[in-house]
Amino acid sequence: MFIAVRHYQFNTSDGSQIDTLVNAHFVPVLKQAPGFINYYWTNLGNGQGVSISVFQDKAGADASIKLAAEFVTQHMPTLLKQPVMILEGPVMARG
Repeated sequence: MFIAVRHYQFNTSDGSQIDTLVNAHFVPVLKQAPGFINYYWTNLGNGQGVSISVFQDKAGADASIKLAAEFVTQHMPTLLKQPVMILEGPVMARG
C-alpha cells in the first residue's frame, strides 16, 4: 500500500467551504482512481488541513496527487495561502 499526505493552509474563515468542496466534489472523483482504498480529510481548525489518500500501489498514490492538484486549481484557486505540501510513501506498518 502507498499513502499520499497533503498539508493545506488557508484562512480559517474558509474552512467550512473547503470541507464542503472536498466532501461534495473531490471524494467522489478520488474514489474512482485505480487502486483506491481510503481517503481522510481533517480540518485542523486553525487554517490548516491534512488529507490522507491510501492506495494499493504507488501509481494510485501518484494519480491522487495529480487529481488533488487539478481539484485545487479548479475549485480552490483563491482559498489556499501556501502551496500544498505533499508527502508520499509506502506503508511500512499498520494496525
